[in-house]
Parts: sequence; structure tokens; C-alpha cells
Amino acid sequence: MNKSNNSKLLKSAIAWSSFGQAGTQVLSFAFGIVLARLLLPSEYGLLAMVVVFTGFAAIFKDLGFGAAIVQRKSIDDNDLSTSFWLNAAIGCLLFVLFYFCAPFIAIFYDNELLTSLVRVVSVNFIITSFASTHQSLLIKRVDFKTRTKVIIYALLISSVYGIVLAYSGYGVWALVYSLLCKSTVELIGYFVLVKWRPSFVFSKESFTNLFSFGYKVTLNSFLGYLNRNSDNLVIGKFLGESSLGIYSRVYGIMMLPLRNISNSFKTALFPIFAKIQDDIEEIKRLYFKSTKMVAFIVFPLMFGLSAVAEHFTLFLYGKNWIDMVPIMEVLCVFSGFQSIMTFNGTIFYSLDKPEYETKIFVITTPIILLSFGLGIYFGGLLGLVWFYGITSLLLMVYKLSYVKRLINMSYINFFKNLYKPIFFSSLMYLFVLATHMLIDNYLELQILMLIIETISGALIYILLSYFFDKTFFINLLKTKFR
Repeated sequence: MNKSNNSKLLKSAIAWSSFGQAGTQVLSFAFGIVLARLLLPSEYGLLAMVVVFTGFAAIFKDLGFGAAIVQRKSIDDNDLSTSFWLNAAIGCLLFVLFYFCAPFIAIFYDNELLTSLVRVVSVNFIITSFASTHQSLLIKRVDFKTRTKVIIYALLISSVYGIVLAYSGYGVWALVYSLLCKSTVELIGYFVLVKWRPSFVFSKESFTNLFSFGYKVTLNSFLGYLNRNSDNLVIGKFLGESSLGIYSRVYGIMMLPLRNISNSFKTALFPIFAKIQDDIEEIKRLYFKSTKMVAFIVFPLMFGLSAVAEHFTLFLYGKNWIDMVPIMEVLCVFSGFQSIMTFNGTIFYSLDKPEYETKIFVITTPIILLSFGLGIYFGGLLGLVWFYGITSLLLMVYKLSYVKRLINMSYINFFKNLYKPIFFSSLMYLFVLATHMLIDNYLELQILMLIIETISGALIYILLSYFFDKTFFINLLKTKFR
């Protein structure tokens, strides 16, 4: 593939992936606000307790075969069918396992309701297992248009269903049934729109070929899950479902731009990097371009959200969620830096070096776990957020060292590529805080204060970007990849 074709393919992939992620972001955010008004933090916390365990088990549902399908230069029907039947078998096995283990999870949290919650949520293992191969095939084909349609329709239908249930008094079950509805609609959509059906074949050769890459992905997912989700386990166990509900809601809000902006690039880049895995210079060029674009969008969003956290929370979520404010103020600032690490795994997997991510997780996971424990010990929930944020920031340089050796980049060039979005976002953050202090004593309407702070912050950031990074700013508006 030449540079022109790479750019066109990447532009189309990112356009559709971004559209899908943006649609997902808007719908999730809007429906999430309505649900939060109808439900309590403790009810969100109950589902988060369940997802800690089911999310961990989901790591093993395809043994990394989905990523292997995307990464391999060529696959055949035997590969796809083998992956499909393996996923189906593992999904059913996980359902049975969690059905019988549910009481033990309830004992761990000392909450009997979790037994039935775990058993119902685990049905999702069966549903998603039958859709996994179809989804991987779409990514392999760089067909993000079809994938976007399925995701958007599923989210729209399931969210409306969840709101109706929450309004009818179903409590936490509204969240559970909405989750199952989303997975079911996605499954139907993939089977209708993806013109592939599995054969009754299970090839030992295909299994060996896919497993040789997939087990590394699974191992990394396992370590990554411990790295990123043990906070929920610790909070749920030691601080209770209300604190976990607050934390999971803030984390969900924070992850909206990270998942829906960073991941739109990440999802689009993986199959393209895999196709050009022998052209390191081209990979580095696209990596730097994409990283800066993500930083340019995510940093002002996260810094801005931190600055307007109080008015944002009170207006959209109400006084029941006021404890979100200090958590959001801290977590959003650190999450901006997390966004620029998004593509590390993409580099490792596309260049067939997933063991690099394994090494990173082996070193960083114990450090992250220690930060959670120290944070809760010294400062409760807010202490955990501070300790986690600072620790993650300090580990950035170590994580980047592996990318550095693969694509021959320097730390200086990496941070030089990003310093303007970070600096402009910091200035915007200070300006919004100053605006907050000026208007807080004169205005009482939360919506009016939120609008003024948001508009003033956006204008400052746009003006700084236009006058001091004009070329990149104009090219970003035109979404050029030259």
C-alpha cells in the first residue's frame, strides 16, 4: 500500500469510526443523564460490582482470536469458523460457571441481591460470543460503516428500553436488561448485515495459527484488566456500592471522549498498521499524526470538564450526585494524559510484538495496585484518585520506551509533537477557573454559568490553536492525512 492509499483508507476508516463513536458518545451521555436522574448511585454501584467479575471473565471469551483475525495478513473460512465455534463454546461455559459461582460473589460483597444479578448478567456471555467473529471480520475488512450502523441502533434501542424500565421502578434491573438488550440487537445486526455464515468446521491448524497470536492478546488483556479495573473491586469491597456508583459514573463520563475519540483512531489504525507492518517510517508518521489529533481534541475536553465539574454535575445529575465533583476535578486532568497512550497497544499488536505490552503490565500492575491501596488508606475515594493519577503519569515514560524502540522515535520528538495541545489546554483551564470565580457570586442558574464557562473556554482554546498552531489547526478541520 502506498502513502496515498494509506491516507485514503485511514481517512475513510476514521471518518466512519469517529461518526460511530461520536454517535455513541452523544447517545450514551444523553441517556446516561436521564437514567442517573431516575436511579441512585448505589444502584449503579451494584451493577459495577457485578461487572468487575463478568468483565474479567469476558477477557477469555475468544482467547484473542478476534485480534488475531485482524492482525493476520490472510485468513480463510476455516479460520473464521473455528473462531466462531470456539467463541460459542466459551460463552456457554462462562455462563454455566457464573451461574454456580454467583452466591460466592454475593458473599464477597455481603449483598444477597448480587446472586440473581450475576446470574442474569452472565447471559450476556452467550449472546456476545455469537457476534464476536462477525465484528472482527468487519474490522478486518475496514468496514466501519456497517459496524457503526449496528452499534448506533443497538445503543439507541437498548437505552430507550432501559429508561422505560427505570421510570417503571425496576431500579438496577433497568441497567441489567438494557445491557442484555444492547448485546441482542448487536447480534441480530451483525448476522443480518455481515454476509458470512460459519461452516460446521473446527480446524486444528486454524486454532494453532490463531492461538499463537491470540494467547498473547489474552494474557495482555488479563494483566490490563487487573491494571485498569481493580480499582472497582477495591472500592466496592472497602467503600461500598454508593462510593463505587459515584466513581463508576465519573469514570464513565471521563471515558466517553477517551473511548469515543481515542478508540475511533485506535480501531481504524490497527488493521491499517497490520497491512503496512513492514513500513516503520509510515507507521511512525501516522502514529505521530493521530496522537496529536487525539491530544488536540481530548485534552481541552478533559481539562475543561475538570474546570466546570461543579456546575456540570449539579445541572445535569442533581444534588444526589454532588460527591462526583471532587473526583471529576482530579480524574479528568489525569485522563487527558491517558489518551495519548492509547496507541501503544496498536503498535505492539500490528507489529506482532504483544509481548511488549505483557512486560509493561507485569511491571506496572503491582505498582498501580499499590497506589489504590495507599490512596484508600490515606484519603478514601479521593485519595485513590490522586494516587492513581500521579502514579499513571509517572509510568508514562516507561511505557513509551517500548514504542520508542519499535518505531525509532525519541522522547523529545514525542513530547514536542504534543506540547501545544497540552499547554493550550492548561491556559484554557486557568481561564475557565478565573471565569468561574468571577461569575459565581453574580449568577444563580447552573445552566447559565455552565454555558458561559464552556463557551469562554472553547473560544480561548480555539484562538490559541489558530494563532499559535495554525497549520495543524486548519489541516485538522479539513481532516487531511498527507
